[in-house]
Amino acid sequence: MKFSWRNLKIAIAGARLSHLVQKNKIWDHGTMVETVKIIFSQVQHARKGNETETLSKYMTPSGYTALKKQMQDLQMKGKRWPVQHPEIKEVAVLEVSPAKYNAPDHFTALVRETEMLVAEELNEKKVVNDFLEQWSFVRQGDWWLLDEIRS
Repeated sequence: MKFSWRNLKIAIAGARLSHLVQKNKIWDHGTMVETVKIIFSQVQHARKGNETETLSKYMTPSGYTALKKQMQDLQMKGKRWPVQHPEIKEVAVLEVSPAKYNAPDHFTALVRETEMLVAEELNEKKVVNDFLEQWSFVRQGDWWLLDEIRS
């Protein structure tokens, strides 16, 4: 295995999760990854159609406001979201932090995505475009809410 800081961070997060899940099931790795996938599909649906209302229950108020503003800016410029057909290739929990002082529990996931494009000028050939996003989640009660998306 090739050494990288990203792999080290993922390993550390995994070790921390194994201890945290013993105290509270909210830290279950599989459930966290499934949450990322569910919210990913909601975000992509909103990005395609500029419909953001359904996202409000999956996001923190500040995260929802930022995404809605970003989409409104694109719409005002007459543009669409640049990535039209993304699919999750991999989700890795990159960082976990239990509540401390006034900060709630949160985790960061690295989402590796693939975009499939079909272009007429390429005679209908598929082109694959890989990219990464960092998604930050905050715990509210028994739920993880998306707080921020960074490319």
